[in-house]
Amino acid sequence: MSSKLNLKYWASLYFSCIILIIISLYFPVIQAPFFFDDNSSIVENSSIYSLDLKKIYAFEPLRFIGYLSFALNFYFSKLNTLSYHLVNISVHILYVLFSFLFIKTLLETPSAKVIGFSKNEKILLALAAVSILALHPLSTFAVSYIVQRLAALTALFYVGALFFYLKARLSQHIQGKILWSLLFIFFLSCSLFTKQNSFTIFLQLFFLELFCFNLTSRKRLALILFLPVLALGFYFSIRYNLIDLNEIRTLTMETTQISRVEYFFTQFSVLCFYLKTFFYPINLALDYQYPVLKSITNPDVFIPAFILIAILLIIVWAGTKKKFRLIAYGVIFYFTAISIESSIIPIRDVIFLHRTYLPNLGLAFASIALVFILFKNIKNSHYSLIFIFFIWMAVLTGFTFKTNIFFQTPVKVWERVLEVSPGHLRAYQALGNHYVFREEKYAKAREYIMKVYKQYPDDVINLNNLGILLNRKNKFQKAVECYQRVIQLDKTHGNAYANLGATYCNMGRYDMALDVLKKGYSIDSTNFTLLLGLGQLLAILAPGPDTQYYDALKILEQAEAINNENHLIYYSKGLAWFNLKNYIQSEISFKKALEIDNTFIEAKDFLIKINEIKN
Repeated sequence: MSSKLNLKYWASLYFSCIILIIISLYFPVIQAPFFFDDNSSIVENSSIYSLDLKKIYAFEPLRFIGYLSFALNFYFSKLNTLSYHLVNISVHILYVLFSFLFIKTLLETPSAKVIGFSKNEKILLALAAVSILALHPLSTFAVSYIVQRLAALTALFYVGALFFYLKARLSQHIQGKILWSLLFIFFLSCSLFTKQNSFTIFLQLFFLELFCFNLTSRKRLALILFLPVLALGFYFSIRYNLIDLNEIRTLTMETTQISRVEYFFTQFSVLCFYLKTFFYPINLALDYQYPVLKSITNPDVFIPAFILIAILLIIVWAGTKKKFRLIAYGVIFYFTAISIESSIIPIRDVIFLHRTYLPNLGLAFASIALVFILFKNIKNSHYSLIFIFFIWMAVLTGFTFKTNIFFQTPVKVWERVLEVSPGHLRAYQALGNHYVFREEKYAKAREYIMKVYKQYPDDVINLNNLGILLNRKNKFQKAVECYQRVIQLDKTHGNAYANLGATYCNMGRYDMALDVLKKGYSIDSTNFTLLLGLGQLLAILAPGPDTQYYDALKILEQAEAINNENHLIYYSKGLAWFNLKNYIQSEISFKKALEIDNTFIEAKDFLIKINEIKN
């Protein structure tokens, strides 16, 4: 009894240490800015600017829970990334906790009892497996990358649902079965409305029963009939128009630029890359310039295909051996969890490391379980294994810390991408966008922007970057031509209207600037850059009617609702109030601008003017 309590105490202490290590590993990115898909999914996504559930659901129905979490972040902290990162880290910790509970419960199933794990061994095995998940550098791509909370949150609900299913399955009391079943349904529902890959959970339950529980004659019959009945149900649903086949095609093709066969062939290589990075995590990057493979005769297709088929054959063999059935389930868990994103559903980006966040649970469990089983009865092996394990954890921790250093700024992220994938045009585009705002980097910005322009002259993001660069180099007419081309290609591009308006202001054409900004505002009234630009211009133009300045204040308040940490909002409000001769409100606004940026000379000058007027 005392040894059991003692182990629980040490297990709790160890888990607490893991949590502290997680916090320390992710501390470097705690205030990292938004970048890449964060912008379209969070910064520029008006559906999360309020807690309007209908609006959030309409934006992305099958990711409703994930976007609701972003809306809650926005409600409490607008675009301050600190709160977003804190939630991501918390989700990661909860995922590690539920993974521990899931694995520990999995070791109570009949397949685990055959192996004969002791209670202490079950706890140690579960702790070792989740330590890998907690500290592995692959996890950073779902934790440090804010928008990929979708992947982490799905994993949390997915594993939670499996844990509660097992608890209901193993419970001996009807009250317990009901309670665990209700929790299973709740977590399952949350998972299904967080990200689409959660739909693999139904297949996961099938394999859980197949590999972890005894096969009665009734269950054998059910398992044998499962796929044929599913196929027949699908056939008759199409035959009698119960489901729309065209709609299914649309839902299962994120892009039409890659065929299902091409995507499937490419995923052989991608899956082998994912497996390699789990065991040997080097050359990790946010994005890769990965080729689409189109022929089975390509060595990059048939060699990985051979490796994967060999793995699956070994798993089939292991599934027939009672001692190795749990290991087989762990590997099957991996392939099942990643199947939606690595099969025949074409996705524009063929590879992203955040997709391995949930599947890696299966590999971590299978790896640790295999070591436990193989060395279980070898004398004096425990100390050596513990030493090797902690060395591996130390190595993973080092890799994770290094990876998080890359996530500190968008520039570091994309420079890392270029290190791993030289010539990656998306990295050039992103770096061009960042360097264009730094005078000392104009030459580098031009180099990157022109590299993209030569291959994709009508890329609107790159054209917009080129316009910014030309504007900053006082080549206003050429900048205008770039922005006009962007608007011609994409009439809803809010930033292009904002930048065109700013360029006209630089040219002294305020009437044209006002027309462009008003037109942009009528098309996209939620674009922060556009709101700020229009509000600023209305506030600055003087003399003007009072209605102009009240319009400026109204628009600037809309901008403030999106981002209340921009000093130019309050400076512009101060100007509007000043032109309305409301010096009290003007003074409050200028002081607010100085609270955000105490070096802002223009705000200080206006405060001096206000004091002179008062006196």
